Amino acid sequence: LFRSVALSFRLYSLQAVQMRALGFHLNLAPVVEVKSENNKDFLGDRSFGNLDEVLSYGRAAVNGFENSGIGTVLKHFPGNSNTDPHTGLPEISWSSEELEQNIMIPFKSLCSPNASGILMSHARLSLSDSHTPACLSKYWVDDVLRKEFGYEGLVFSDDIFMAALQENGFPPEKAAVMAIEAGVDVIMLSEKRFAPIARILLNKACEDESFSKLIE
Repeated sequence: LFRSVALSFRLYSLQAVQMRALGFHLNLAPVVEVKSENNKDFLGDRSFGNLDEVLSYGRAAVNGFENSGIGTVLKHFPGNSNTDPHTGLPEISWSSEELEQNIMIPFKSLCSPNASGILMSHARLSLSDSHTPACLSKYWVDDVLRKEFGYEGLVFSDDIFMAALQENGFPPEKAAVMAIEAGVDVIMLSEKRFAPIARILLNKACEDESFSKLIE
């Protein structure tokens, strides 16, 4: 990380040019979570740092890529804990003030107007819809991102094959349906076994007109 926002913007702009030359059009970055004692062991140097650094360098990343033709995806909304979602389910207990500093300010500030996408985390937050991972939660996807933030870009799930979901009552076949019902646009699959998931969604769409409209 350059300790200069201008140099960082230049770096991200050049990376975007290189990505376009290779045929890419989307970058699943940047991480715009504010680093804290509660997430630093998992995020490490993927976070830009404190709130001011996240806002400054996050904006440089979004503008650098988007202005050069590469879409950006802010992640991971609404946050993470020190539990690695590859191996466990992150649980977050924030006060309303911590929620404001960690989610409302950085994500709301950076998602509009340029960010092409937002990637949801698997974390569960005690303040709202505490039993449902955020990427499967209509509250976090629809009520907060769409309605409160007014966000109109793509919403991505995190990988539905991660242990955070699979080992806690949300296997891929269930998670895929819940993600669509929550308002997710793009379901991330880390494994090549996409056909069974696609079949489940198609069968559900044939049986349920309201679900079919969500797919469309």
